[in-house]
Amino acid sequence: MQRDLFLGIRAAITLHPTDMVPAEVKQRDPLWHCRSILNNILKKCTSLTVSDGVSALDDSSIRAKSRSAARTFIPSKPEKYAQKHHCRGPFGTLYGDFPRVRRPMAGRCAQGGLDSKKAIALWVAMLDRQNQKLPAPIVMDSYGTRHGLTKPIHEMTRGETRVIGTRRLNYVDNLSRSSVEAAVLAL
Repeated sequence: MQRDLFLGIRAAITLHPTDMVPAEVKQRDPLWHCRSILNNILKKCTSLTVSDGVSALDDSSIRAKSRSAARTFIPSKPEKYAQKHHCRGPFGTLYGDFPRVRRPMAGRCAQGGLDSKKAIALWVAMLDRQNQKLPAPIVMDSYGTRHGLTKPIHEMTRGETRVIGTRRLNYVDNLSRSSVEAAVLAL
């Protein structure tokens, strides 16, 4: 299948939350029973794996032998050619969580400057998902604390997320200065 055709098909697909489907549609759909079982399994899995407390946001690389545009060359990693995936997990363990995103993010930013094709959009969606229950601090590496990610995080989570990560002190700006000072004082 050509990439343009695949992108056209993917753009035409819409995902609807299963809770919003009317009862008459559920009765007419012969596959609804299987869908409700799958939805129940997904809810139970996310209740176990979504972290509520302090979490770590990072990327991980998976070795791939296939020829794909998703493969990247990362000289600092043990596996030089790999597919890069972004994940979030509890700070104490290394379990990754890839939540489903149903709400459009670009409309929730004040300026609408969040590009959905960049990795920053996925990171912001994961952080926003974590803050739906309780405000939670996030620990990131130096990639996650860049200026391009700090501002959308503060806009999307309405200031509930505290971005604390490893960064050089001369890169601290007005958006993250209070979080860095609070982290240093807490030590």
